[in-house]
Amino acid sequence: MKTIIMKEFATIISEESLGQRIYESLNKIIDEGDSLKVDMEGVKTMATFCAKQIFGQLCKKMGENTFFERVAIVGATEQIKTSIRLGILYALQDK
Repeated sequence: MKTIIMKEFATIISEESLGQRIYESLNKIIDEGDSLKVDMEGVKTMATFCAKQIFGQLCKKMGENTFFERVAIVGATEQIKTSIRLGILYALQDK
């Protein structure tokens, strides 16, 4: 299992270009077959559209069951957890 420290990207995740860079990094790890631990400690906020861009697209690509088996998100505040849940939901609704 590989660990990604999200605050190394930024403590405020709210720009599309940053979301794309994070998605590409996580997607590469997933494509290599590794499981992923995403450490959100130190991240102050994440825009819902970035959560959709990152976690929603990964979940959509992998399928819900596989996503939740292979991706662990730790250290997130309640606000960030909500953004991630909504981002995943919105991505899955986009079909």
